[in-house]
Amino acid sequence: MKAKEILNRRVSQAFFLHYGASSGLRCIMKTCLVNWLLYYMSGHITGMKRGQMKTRIKELRARYDLTQDELAKLVGVRRETIVFLEKGKYNPSLKLAYDISKILHSRIEEVFLFED
Repeated sequence: MKAKEILNRRVSQAFFLHYGASSGLRCIMKTCLVNWLLYYMSGHITGMKRGQMKTRIKELRARYDLTQDELAKLVGVRRETIVFLEKGKYNPSLKLAYDISKILHSRIEEVFLFED
């Protein structure tokens, strides 16, 4: 299910519980809220832009002769997660960053590079 569909469903449930049956104005308000949430989550309002974080995962994986799949299994995620991390399209949780750094025998700040 896509993010917009999930948000739309959750916001619809919240509006129904709070306001009761939906009217035209409430539907418009709900649609605006869903769009704003998607815009917010994409990083435009928070100031986080794609590409602000770079990783050295691919380089360090090569050093230890690990495939994306092998690294993913070692840290307990899917291979696609490693792909998104390497492309800078996914920000890991602290635990995942720690686990990846540990497997790659590096400090977190050596693996994940943040641009100021």
